[in-house]
Amino acid sequence: GRLPGRGRPDVIVRSLRVRIVAIAVVLVCVVLALTGVGVVGAVQRRFEHDLDESLRQRAEQVIGQAGSEASDPIVDSPVIGSIDVDRFAQVIRADGTVVSATRNVAGQPALAPAPSVGSDFSTRDDLSIEDDVYRVLVRPIPGGAGYVVVAQDIDDLNDNIRSLTVALLIAFPVAIVLLAVAVWWLVGRTLRPVEAIRREVADVALDHLDRRIA
Repeated sequence: GRLPGRGRPDVIVRSLRVRIVAIAVVLVCVVLALTGVGVVGAVQRRFEHDLDESLRQRAEQVIGQAGSEASDPIVDSPVIGSIDVDRFAQVIRADGTVVSATRNVAGQPALAPAPSVGSDFSTRDDLSIEDDVYRVLVRPIPGGAGYVVVAQDIDDLNDNIRSLTVALLIAFPVAIVLLAVAVWWLVGRTLRPVEAIRREVADVALDHLDRRIA
């Protein structure tokens, strides 16, 4: 008779090949997922940091224009009166009266309360001027005469983050498929000598046990 392995499909080698590819794909999926989350998070934090710095500079400009007393309208100044649909600014007295504002929010009441301590950042989607999401900075005017509110529409920022996320969600599966094919081929080539030995062992008859295996 023949050894039990004669004529059977390459179950062991194929199973090993499948397991190696599966392990590689799982590991790569984990690495890519963590990398994707890290990349998106890092880009978002970078965008938010740059935006916050821009709002701080804008607030300093408005405070410098308003001076230490929030009393005289400055709506015609080049700082507070600039037209920009994506951002706005208000100068507000301590009693909540709006002293001055950019033209896109002219006539609006105070769009944010006075800061509790120092400067307050917030992200809001409930402002009455637009249905967009805004990053809002509220800073007190020195001397306690009032405070300023500056805000920037962040819909473009969110769109950029979403575009990056979609791009990664498209690129990662393609990379995983290509990697799986490459690992399948590489493992198959690596195990080819093992398969040849397995076949030769399976072909050894019980009455030819002295046959040598290369």
